[in-house]
Amino acid sequence: MRKHLKYAILSVAAVAAAAIAAPTTSFAASCVPATNIGAIIDDSYSMVFNDPSKVRAEAMKLFINKQGNTGKTLGAVKFGTTASDLWAPTVIGPAKSSLASTLNTQLLSDSASTNYNLAFAQTKTNNPNADARIFLTDGGHNIGTYANGHAGGPRTYVIGLGIGPTGTDGLRLQQIATETGGQYFPDVTTSTVQAVVNQIDAILSCSNAPAQFNDTFTALNQSATHKVQVASSAKSLDIVVSWADPTNIFAASSFQILSKKTLYTGTASKRKRKKLRITKTVGSTYVTYHVSRFKKGTLRFKLGASALSVPGVVLTSQVTQNSTP
Repeated sequence: MRKHLKYAILSVAAVAAAAIAAPTTSFAASCVPATNIGAIIDDSYSMVFNDPSKVRAEAMKLFINKQGNTGKTLGAVKFGTTASDLWAPTVIGPAKSSLASTLNTQLLSDSASTNYNLAFAQTKTNNPNADARIFLTDGGHNIGTYANGHAGGPRTYVIGLGIGPTGTDGLRLQQIATETGGQYFPDVTTSTVQAVVNQIDAILSCSNAPAQFNDTFTALNQSATHKVQVASSAKSLDIVVSWADPTNIFAASSFQILSKKTLYTGTASKRKRKKLRITKTVGSTYVTYHVSRFKKGTLRFKLGASALSVPGVVLTSQVTQNSTP
């Protein structure tokens, strides 16, 4: 009997070889996906300097546009000296465009101080049934004594934009995350905030941690190719490409998944091609690709720039493997 190798190649075009990132091979059986999320977004005046391009808004748009979040509920508040609703709890889906428009028009970096007390009070009123929160800030609480408004709340994933893991501010943010069962992400920058939100999305969705690549682009004709091993438990992939400056434009292309199966049939080898299903969403500083209709194997994709304002732009790409289509 002769060994027969059958290859199923799912691709748009072939790409050059690169180092392979191995995924976690199984999804956490005990994980319960979050279905109602409360977003708490800092809109204090310091954001004029720390996030002048409003990449924090793009990060939330990325979250809203992820296909796996379509049926989830999202409520959002902004805060500074005061706090107010961005929108009431809303099922993501038909409302995507209006939520994105609200982020564009309402995040103005026009509130002088940073009041955690009002931020948590507002989110409790806005979305009391949230089973998870995303809390993004670039500064420490600086109005009165912090009243531990996070206490008793749902798991909170804290993003410290320009705030490290130590010092008064860093330790307080760590406390908020730890005491609610969430996680603190320190030292986040405008170059990484979208990738961090995407990482939080994977946690909330009970997906494996994304495989992540960072490439520095110095010229328009430059490209980068990456490989990721796709687990048999993966039913779909989310490929997210993100950067900080909206004057740059990047994209992924040449998607390919090569899967190999050994059959003992005694017949000649055959090569078969199938088409991937790819849904693309484009933002000012990110592009997402939802990929489905494949079997386990090796994913390959290529990155390139169609606009590059200055040399030395860091591009982050992430591949998340989902247990649902």
